[in-house]
Amino acid sequence: MSLTQNYMTTGINESYTIIGKAAADIADCRGRGFTFDATGDLKLAGAGDTVVGIGILTAGSEGGKVDKGVDITIQIKGMGRAYLGADVAAGDVLKTDANGNFIKAAASDPVIGIATKSGKQDTLGCVLFNRG
Repeated sequence: MSLTQNYMTTGINESYTIIGKAAADIADCRGRGFTFDATGDLKLAGAGDTVVGIGILTAGSEGGKVDKGVDITIQIKGMGRAYLGADVAAGDVLKTDANGNFIKAAASDPVIGIATKSGKQDTLGCVLFNRG
């Protein structure tokens, strides 16, 4: 993933984050959706999974790589930056695809949030979490 913009911070409000162990090796956790596995570790969310948070942009080592068992910080509330797996429009409700990337959700899909601006596939988008 290329971060084509300069960021002064992680692009999120870090007061609403949690830290968990990676359930498996992850090539790039930044901006990806996460869920819990059966042991409570964090894994990339797949299609149809309930997303609990997004990997913050400073998570992982160089390029966002995380090894199994290493801590990952994910944002769980508020407005954040998410990697888009397809083009989205402002106002689209979002879910994750099989790789933890954010795409437009259908009416029956589990929803993580709402795109706050339009974005192109393979870029970072803005997501407002849809949490109660």
